[in-house]
Amino acid sequence: IEVAARRAGYNLIYGNSSNDSGHDIEYMRMFTDRQVDGIIFAKSASLCAEDDIRAMQFIRNSKVPFVSVDRELRGNNIRSVLLDNRKGGYLATQHLLELGHRKIGCVTGPLDLMSSHERLEGYRDALREYGVPYREDLVEEGDFQMASSEKLVQKLLRHHITAIFSFNDMMAYSIYRVLARRSLRIPQDISLVGFDDLWLSEFLQPPLTTVHQPVEEIGQKAVAALVSAMNGEARGPQNCILMPSLHVRASTCRIE
Repeated sequence: IEVAARRAGYNLIYGNSSNDSGHDIEYMRMFTDRQVDGIIFAKSASLCAEDDIRAMQFIRNSKVPFVSVDRELRGNNIRSVLLDNRKGGYLATQHLLELGHRKIGCVTGPLDLMSSHERLEGYRDALREYGVPYREDLVEEGDFQMASSEKLVQKLLRHHITAIFSFNDMMAYSIYRVLARRSLRIPQDISLVGFDDLWLSEFLQPPLTTVHQPVEEIGQKAVAALVSAMNGEARGPQNCILMPSLHVRASTCRIE
């Protein structure tokens, strides 16, 4: 986003809410007080609907052009740059099914987030296509943080799964540690697929198979949409939805 903004002739003021919805509002208030031309907003993974309502009210009252990235904000004149998360969930699960896995555990993000819900729908789509029944006991709800995945994986292992689909790479990194403690090898004992394709994923041992998000394109599209909004062009909500791809590495293999 910063690179694209500079190319468009704008400077960037940056705030990291650390996934705290209260900080979302604090930063937006600070930005509007500084009379910024526009705001690109990736809202925190709040579990509280009231937090989303407060954010929407602030955006409506501020009259500053906004673009939402990664997580859709529903409201008048809110543009969003999003990933097709359902497709990403499908690609990850299809890959494991093609390798012969049928007991695929799933560590999700917060399921009241649209991105998590859509990834789970993609998981279910692939199972349905391959004639594999969906089992709720093979799905555990996480929070996208590394610490949360350890107990969830331990629950999944009781069901003799052969693969895990983690809804982001951060939780997948923790899964490496959990499996190593139990003397389980990746991918010989458990195949593992992540989501995001963070730079570190390529350097793990074994390197992580993961769903790639086109981060540079997301940044470019977000800045272009915001500049358009600031110029008063094409008013009204417009969603730009980008496609994920699967980067296959060594953390998955065909089931024996």
